[in-house]
Amino acid sequence: GQGTQSTLNISATLPSVATNLAKAEDIALALHSDAFDLKGRTGPISGTVTADKIGLDNPTIAPLLAGKITAKVAGDL
Repeated sequence: GQGTQSTLNISATLPSVATNLAKAEDIALALHSDAFDLKGRTGPISGTVTADKIGLDNPTIAPLLAGKITAKVAGDL
C-alpha cells in the first residue's frame, strides 16, 4: 500500500543513559500507532518509557525519583 495508515510498533531497551547530572538505568521504550503515515511521518502515537532507577546529583530532588519511574505519552506527530 501507500503506507499512509500503517500500524507502527517500536520498542527498545537500553542498559543506561547518562548526562553530566543524571543517570537512568534499565530503560524500556515502547511506541505504538494504529494509523501512522510513513511517507508524511505524521499520525497518532502512544507510548511508555520506564526506567528502573534514576540517579541525580541533586540530593533535594533525588528522593522524589526513588524506585521505578514510568511515563505514558499520547499525541500526534
